[in-house]
Amino acid sequence: MATQTITVLYYPAELAIKPIAEVLYNLEVGVGGRVIIPIEFKADKIIVAVFKGEAELLNVLGDRVASEFNNVA
Repeated sequence: MATQTITVLYYPAELAIKPIAEVLYNLEVGVGGRVIIPIEFKADKIIVAVFKGEAELLNVLGDRVASEFNNVA
């Protein structure tokens, strides 16, 4: 059976401001071509996006605004 590496962008189920990106390796690909994400991984998460391969999250909404406020004298 075919496998795929993906990056999942998600929020923890509890209130969170910043999303988290996590890479998952060697996941099975279903008959329709979609990657099967384990139920255990999906628990307590709000999945926003799934990317093919490894992706590095450089910044998210609010990162630049927060850093600008920190640099104000």
